[in-house]
Amino acid sequence: MTESTARVPFGSELRRLRAQRGVSLAGLSRLVHYSKGYLSKIENGDKPVTMDVARRCDAALGAGGSLLALVDVVPRPRVGDRPVPPVDACPYRGLAPYGAADARWFFGRERATATLVARLADRVQRGGPLAVVAPSGAGKTSLLHAGLLPALTRGSLPAPGSAEWPVVAFTPTAHPVTELAGRVAEATGSSVPDVLAELAAGPQRFAAVLRDRPTGPAPAGSRLVLVVDQFEEVFTLCADDGARRTFVTSLCAAAGTGISRHDDPPALVVLGVRADHYASCLAHPPLVAALQQGHLPLGPMSTAELRSAIVEPARLAGLELEPGLVELILADLGEDGHPPDALPPLSHALWASWQRRDGRRLTMAGYQDAGGVPGALASTAETAYAGLATAERPLVRELMTQLVAVPEDGDPVRRRVPRGDLERFGGVLAALVSAGLVTVSGGEVEITHDAVLRGWPRLRDWIEDDRAGRLARRRLARDAVEWHAHGRDPDLLYRGARLATAREGTAADVLPPAEREFLDASLRRERGWRGGGQGRDRLWRRLVAALATLLVLALLAGALALRHRQRALDQRRLALSGELAAEASMLAGQPDAAMLLAVEAYHQAPTREARGALLSTQARLFAGRLAGHQGPVYGAAFSPDGGLLATASADHTVRLWDVVQRRQVGDFTGHTDAVVGVAFSPDGHLLASLGADHTVRLWEVASRRQVDTLPGAASRMTGVAWRPDGRALAVSGEDRVVRLWDVTAHRLLGALVGHADAVEAVAWSPDGRTLATAGADRTVRLWDVAGRGEIASLVGHPAAVYGVAWSPDGRTLASAGGDGAVRLWDVATRTPLANLTGHTGTVWSVAWSPDGTTLATAGDDQTARVWDVASRHQLVTLAGHTSAVHMAAFAPDGPLLATTSSDGTAVLWDLRASLLVAHPSSAVFAATFLPGGRGLATAGDDGALRLWNVTDRRQAAVLIGHTAPVRAVSASGDGRLLASAGDDGTARLWDVASRAPVATLTGHAGPVRAVAFSPDGRLLATGGDDGTARLWDVATHRLLATLTGHAGPVYAAAFSPDGETLATGGQDGTVRLWDAEGRRELGALGRPGAVRAIAWSPEGDLLASAGDDRAITLWDMVRQRRLATLVGHSAPVYAMAFSPNGHLLATAGADRTANLWRITRHREPATLTGHTGPIRAVAFDSTGSMLVTASEDDTIRLWDPSPERVTTWACRILGRPDRARWDQLLPDVPYQPACG
Repeated sequence: MTESTARVPFGSELRRLRAQRGVSLAGLSRLVHYSKGYLSKIENGDKPVTMDVARRCDAALGAGGSLLALVDVVPRPRVGDRPVPPVDACPYRGLAPYGAADARWFFGRERATATLVARLADRVQRGGPLAVVAPSGAGKTSLLHAGLLPALTRGSLPAPGSAEWPVVAFTPTAHPVTELAGRVAEATGSSVPDVLAELAAGPQRFAAVLRDRPTGPAPAGSRLVLVVDQFEEVFTLCADDGARRTFVTSLCAAAGTGISRHDDPPALVVLGVRADHYASCLAHPPLVAALQQGHLPLGPMSTAELRSAIVEPARLAGLELEPGLVELILADLGEDGHPPDALPPLSHALWASWQRRDGRRLTMAGYQDAGGVPGALASTAETAYAGLATAERPLVRELMTQLVAVPEDGDPVRRRVPRGDLERFGGVLAALVSAGLVTVSGGEVEITHDAVLRGWPRLRDWIEDDRAGRLARRRLARDAVEWHAHGRDPDLLYRGARLATAREGTAADVLPPAEREFLDASLRRERGWRGGGQGRDRLWRRLVAALATLLVLALLAGALALRHRQRALDQRRLALSGELAAEASMLAGQPDAAMLLAVEAYHQAPTREARGALLSTQARLFAGRLAGHQGPVYGAAFSPDGGLLATASADHTVRLWDVVQRRQVGDFTGHTDAVVGVAFSPDGHLLASLGADHTVRLWEVASRRQVDTLPGAASRMTGVAWRPDGRALAVSGEDRVVRLWDVTAHRLLGALVGHADAVEAVAWSPDGRTLATAGADRTVRLWDVAGRGEIASLVGHPAAVYGVAWSPDGRTLASAGGDGAVRLWDVATRTPLANLTGHTGTVWSVAWSPDGTTLATAGDDQTARVWDVASRHQLVTLAGHTSAVHMAAFAPDGPLLATTSSDGTAVLWDLRASLLVAHPSSAVFAATFLPGGRGLATAGDDGALRLWNVTDRRQAAVLIGHTAPVRAVSASGDGRLLASAGDDGTARLWDVASRAPVATLTGHAGPVRAVAFSPDGRLLATGGDDGTARLWDVATHRLLATLTGHAGPVYAAAFSPDGETLATGGQDGTVRLWDAEGRRELGALGRPGAVRAIAWSPEGDLLASAGDDRAITLWDMVRQRRLATLVGHSAPVYAMAFSPNGHLLATAGADRTANLWRITRHREPATLTGHTGPIRAVAFDSTGSMLVTASEDDTIRLWDPSPERVTTWACRILGRPDRARWDQLLPDVPYQPACG
């Protein structure tokens, strides 16, 4: 693109391309889902173009990126006409961490800095490293560099001359020992070879030399301070186990780990550790001992600290913050506390807002234009990407994926690359650096922050695509080995789609000879089958020779050959099962395809991967896909009785579907253009459809015939809604008018005029007196229908509003639009109540559940999302489409939800099939089934106990009494009593039948963490933070005994099945056994890390324990010895339960998964996925046919643990797949579907 072309205004180029391709404004509007009026204003220069509009128009017109290139990399401020005066420096660092030079801008962490200095002062005398542990994005690096380092320079340590102590700050890199040697040599005036020699001589030698060696020009008695940030690189980047051990032990020795309390440590060592790698530190004994006394957890900043971090840098820089901006930012971060990784998106949003400032004022318009906290990062990245020439864009992917390391099992991490290796990226690298996405320092290039990996969707897709390529290469390597091992068996060669995938995935690779030979042989075989003449003759001769050889081999070694053959086939089935299970787990937006692959994976071989993938399909809430339309599906509506669903499509038709049978039962044809909306009359007799042909058509549902046509406007119509009495229709359009029609008399009742741009949606209040409309003018308006006058205009959306809906009680209004947010409004006061964020693009529609507790939204990000209205929390994300989702609609009875999409389908979701949610929702910490099928009891952060009927998935009762979160619940053996334990320091007894409190048990000095009934129901055991377990008489509510022995909080308690032994687990890493009748300790079972869960097998011969070390230990209680250690979780384990028959053990924890272990096969867990937060509880019902998991994500999930039953359920939803679908998903598998 020439420089002169690049200066053409976007609107002019858009108009030229549209005319060249013969696309009208209305046609373009339908293609990009923005109103015609809005696009017209962009063409005329009256409205600025956003990156989303540019991207959609570029794709719709096939512009190949030329339109994207016309969007400024850094948009001009939208507010004010004054030029932006120069400002010395931006007071916000964006994605980059604050360094020592930025200390003047570093606010909000003063208290954390003081605590860190105090902890380090303690290390001066006691020795040992100090670890600062924090999640990625919590500001750990900034705290070390802009908080700690300047404090050390100021002499904050209480030691003479500490201000002049040499400080060395570095990261381990992939070569930690070399890096350590270089930094120490530089600080002490030594040579690198000398320091390397001392490190090789052993950690104590290194420490001794470090103690005796002068620290450069610093005064005598000085101590070297080593600050090792991103310590986790030792585990993620260093591939040398020996180097890792040397580095860790040398640092511990340098810090004085294990020295006499009379000696001073040779150095002070501070480690910055990402929280998700803390467990890796525990694999190194020197670190375990050191970190028991020397770690500082860094949590999220408080609201006051966040306010300081926003306001104070601006004040110092002489900037003004527009009133309301700080509150808007804090609201975007979350009203009930922000996630721990929110600081980089916050800092980047502030940096981007500064670039859009109006003079010296940061404005709400600039902040929202930047994308706000939720979207600024993605907006900046996409703007930088679009600002590159078309030929340069492929280089962005190549560069960014080189800067990412993706472990085979784990999340992607940043990696540093020498700048010299990236010279060919030139201007691309410069653009990414300018956008703050990439940093160049010390001759190395790296992605600025982990937040880029999470917050840029395009990069996430590239990473996943790259992961898929690596998977293809691993499969090729494995299959090539198998082929060679079985004498180059031609049946093992690739063909069809699998061959094409392998060639595509390895096109740019230099393959090892064995793999190249296998791939070439597959290709020759494929070409041979497809060729003719001589090719077939040669192939035939080869086949004859091969058959003759096989016959001779069969005669010589018949039985042996058959065994080898069967073994090969078995191995191939196992491999295929694993592959299909992996593909099922990775499919996004295709729950039915994932379900089919999981079913077939288990059908091929019941591997652990296949069992996990199959059982996890229950978490998707998928209830069926309705396919048949020949274009995007825009609208959907359930009939009042819930038996039918109507869908409206760009294929000019409306289709009717039987909801129960999931099949089409009728269609309505007559529109001459796309049908964009549909609505049933309140009595279900009529259906109204809204067409781009400017008509509203009325259809009789029973006869499927058209009964009336209402003329529309000259411009596109956008929304249609029936008045609750069924006598009138409201129709909205792009001409800014809402028309009211008397359906019976076929006459226009009136028009509502007031919007300054297209009216995108319309909704009646439940009483039919008020109409709500949503407009492209960024407003929601309320109208008095009788008086035809506007009541109020609700302002708050910074972009067009596309969806609006009333709560069933008429007191609250929900709206959604182009800003990606959903807003709740108090109808009486006309004030905003909440701002729900989570979608990453335009939200097209919003719908209330019939009971008013839940909202569903549909968005351009290809998802629908379900929200709890009371708590404002997002409950689940429904990923069932491969393109934009336009509509979400609830069935009249509530649990069933329908969504429609540009992918041409509608999807049904059963929100109550396996999901229980309280309203208001809150984290769930405990769950237990009541004996005899009486239901389920749960408890959590809100302090309430809830009883559920698991048959109809409805809440039966709420028990109120605790004044703080409830951590544990237990049911008596007869199901008559419940016991609960909470942070309010009490345990409580409840009568299940009457729902009444029975007793409050007090005595623990602090939170009570564990509670358990004895099998006969006579005793109750509790455990608490005071380090004691207590035994209570259930009948008299009297304390019988206080059991002491644990050296810290008691987290778990469980009676043996015979009731004779009580087991307790605690923070001290022990499982202690007690004589329940004699009230004395019988012994202790040791394990590393806190014990957070214990469970007895039904026979009492096994005891399982688990906790912070992520492993599950099985104890043989007959021989009092460790039987097995089960490894499968990647984070602490919080809960466990045996199935009633003792064949399965369920475990769950902080890694958000539940594992099902077959006790007879200790190393084959099936992993259940679906929760988005740590799982705190797990339990089986009395039959073992249902498993419950409870999570901090506010949800309770019910699972069937039987793969056979889940297969039957899945096949009932899927039906028998047709051959075309089978060949698309399983090209190399014979057509023998498990779902017959």
